Amino acid sequence: MSKRFVTRLVIAASVAAALELAAQPASALKAAPSRETAKQIPSLIRTDYYEVRGATAEALLASMRAHQRSTNHASTEWHIDWNYEYLLKPDECILRSFNVRVLIRYTLPHWVDSENAGKALQGEWQRYFGALQLHESGHGGFGLGAGKEMVRLVNSRDWRAADPKELKARLDEECEKTLREFRAREAAYDEKTDHGRTQGARLKTTP
Repeated sequence: MSKRFVTRLVIAASVAAALELAAQPASALKAAPSRETAKQIPSLIRTDYYEVRGATAEALLASMRAHQRSTNHASTEWHIDWNYEYLLKPDECILRSFNVRVLIRYTLPHWVDSENAGKALQGEWQRYFGALQLHESGHGGFGLGAGKEMVRLVNSRDWRAADPKELKARLDEECEKTLREFRAREAAYDEKTDHGRTQGARLKTTP
């Protein structure tokens, strides 16, 4: 699997696999590798901004509604790339290395004419924008956590298969399962925080 996506914003296995291992006879289980096969390479984090204008909170909200790129004032997209190398022997295929990279793209509003507004609104925007950043960093954290969990899962086992096709299928299955788990956690995060509103990501229209 390979999905692709300027940086200012810096921003948690698999039960089925465990059951599968537990069901195998002891003689079929292989010891965990003595070295770390998998590693997480530096993440690629990008922040895009869309311009908003207004001298009142109402005007800013209207501008965000008109220009936002999703159903919310801010959004986070994360994807994970993984690749690996293997050693092919006459009777088996052995995983030699496994790399994971997380790609995160944040989209946030940028108030371009804030100098035309009063100090109170400027202060409210700073508070609101900070809460917005906090909420979106939480979304990015799920992507980083998923990548870390993939590394942990791969390093917890000795990966061998009859051929490259079987090895790829098993690795992809574990990684896709991890993605589904973390996407579900992310959805629960949005539900719990009401898409950041309980964290303060709501621009107040009155003092």
